[in-house]
Amino acid sequence: MARVSKVELDKENKQALTKQFVKVLRDGKIDDVFDDFFTETEKMMFIKRMAAILMADADYTSYRIAKTLHISENTAAKIKDRVRQGAYDAILRRVKSKKFDTEKFWVVVDVLVRAGMPPIAGRDRWDHVPGMGGK
Repeated sequence: MARVSKVELDKENKQALTKQFVKVLRDGKIDDVFDDFFTETEKMMFIKRMAAILMADADYTSYRIAKTLHISENTAAKIKDRVRQGAYDAILRRVKSKKFDTEKFWVVVDVLVRAGMPPIAGRDRWDHVPGMGGK
């Protein structure tokens, strides 16, 4: 879990800083800013959260979300509840737009969740073994 200072910002300053942060993201090339600003762990956290949101929206159970993404069932249940409450509607609208490549996203999530290991079943399962692949 991310460590956050116990000193709370007042609401006005928090909103002002959030607006500035969003402006930096909006004005820059997003993938450069993302790479520069976030650690590998934070990036993985964002990717898993996005995948959990999409799975919850697709009505997967909290158990299935947790097992698939290797997150706690409690975290999966909280995300599922927030999806039901409409907390992620802006994200879901963007994902459902034509600019978001859902298939490519799931391929990347699959590789990340398997920690780079090859598929355990299917047509391409032996491609990583020299001489065994179909190519």
